[in-house]
Amino acid sequence: MCCLKYEHPLYQDFRDNAPKIGASVDTPDGPGQVVGHSVPADSVVVRLSADGRRTACSRASVCGSRKAYEATYGPGRTGCG
Repeated sequence: MCCLKYEHPLYQDFRDNAPKIGASVDTPDGPGQVVGHSVPADSVVVRLSADGRRTACSRASVCGSRKAYEATYGPGRTGCG
């Protein structure tokens, strides 16, 4: 149980800042709906509107503006895959 006290702030931050399940988001691969979370990977699982395909995207790529994401991670990176 002792390791959980170190992980708790990560889960708390993720819960406070990640889009909720069911939220509509824009991803680098197109618009979609959040269908899951992966806290250890700091990512969300998104079902893409275009073809129903699921993809895991970094939280940063769906939470902020695309311009801010590319400024941090570089252009051409999708953050999904």
